[in-house]
Amino acid sequence: MLVKPGYLFTFRILPRAVEQAKVENIADHQPQALPRGNETILVVDDEAALLERAREALEKQGYHVLTACDGKEALERLAEHPTISLSFSDMVMPSGMNGYELAQQAMENRSDLKVLLTSGLAEKAKGKAGLKTNLLMKPYTHVDLARRVQSVLSESKTAFS
Repeated sequence: MLVKPGYLFTFRILPRAVEQAKVENIADHQPQALPRGNETILVVDDEAALLERAREALEKQGYHVLTACDGKEALERLAEHPTISLSFSDMVMPSGMNGYELAQQAMENRSDLKVLLTSGLAEKAKGKAGLKTNLLMKPYTHVDLARRVQSVLSESKTAFS
């Protein structure tokens, strides 16, 4: 390397680290594994983007997922697929049938069906007298959804009593 006359170079010598850097275990910072399943779940939502996100999240956890965009279509899916273990439905749908009504009609034919409802509107989520419901408030994360679905599926009773 040629150095032209008149240029000054400055070198700094830094002290050497006396202690070794503490190496943290990466596993300590990893989230707990999400619950997995193999049941069939019916996801009902009139908003296509939310329907797709829920479907993708549940499929990643090993579930078989069917979808419907309203209560009428959901009842058709339930009749066609007796293996559906859980209905995950929005509370507010434009077709005239809300999540509670869907759950009540579905359980008339399928008393073993588990139900998880979701809503972003607290006043709509209060429920009906005499109904015990499983509710997941919006917005929810994929982690929230996976844990709640597994919790509802592992309950010994149906969602409505």
